Amino acid sequence: MTTEIQRAVGSLLTVNQAAAFLSCTPAALERWRRERRGPPYLKIGRLVRYTKRDLVTWLRSKRIFSADVPTPVKNMFVHRCDREKPASGAERGERE
Repeated sequence: MTTEIQRAVGSLLTVNQAAAFLSCTPAALERWRRERRGPPYLKIGRLVRYTKRDLVTWLRSKRIFSADVPTPVKNMFVHRCDREKPASGAERGERE
């Protein structure tokens, strides 16, 4: 049991290490902790630590497959470049 605990403690990542692993900033991890939407973490006194296993599991839970993404509705809105240009004064029958 002691080797298991030593192995677990040895594999703890700091906030900076976890941020580098996730390719995000330490500030993003802090915000996610505050909003309770980021990866699981350990609080040891004032220290925040992450396990690589928790980070990998969290990343896997964020995976989105293309079949899960709804297909956007086409032509729902007309882009401003595709709209008809307003008629000039002469075309509307106005005098110049």
